[in-house]
Amino acid sequence: MAATRLFVYGTLRNIAGRNGSAEPEQAARIRAQLQRNGQWLGRGYCRGRLYRVGWYPALVPSPLATDQVRGEVFRLLRPQSLLAILDKYEGFIERAPSSSHYLRERATVTMDDGHVLTAWVYRYNRPTASLERIESGDFLAP
Repeated sequence: MAATRLFVYGTLRNIAGRNGSAEPEQAARIRAQLQRNGQWLGRGYCRGRLYRVGWYPALVPSPLATDQVRGEVFRLLRPQSLLAILDKYEGFIERAPSSSHYLRERATVTMDDGHVLTAWVYRYNRPTASLERIESGDFLAP
């Protein structure tokens, strides 16, 4: 079932025009595709730290249970075709993960109702030392 769920924490959430930054048209198109070809399951969090990379965020792993990234979970109705589109958008190259901008990995997600599930998540695959940390773990928080 994990292969059919996706945890999104940034530009694929329903954010249009938030955070005072203009998002590229491509982000809005990909988000619309996800909403048409996915079933929204709810909000939750996964373990990690969140950073700001310009107009989009970056999730990286954290060993601390207190480091949580807020997001939403979708069930993918057409997982193979949608994941191919998302992989391209996120810069994930399955045959060359070391050169990928993001890596697609499985993550444990705790939903707001307490239910725990596994979902795909795109994890940032670049250094974060020069990036601003989003302490709240929520890209949509003011």
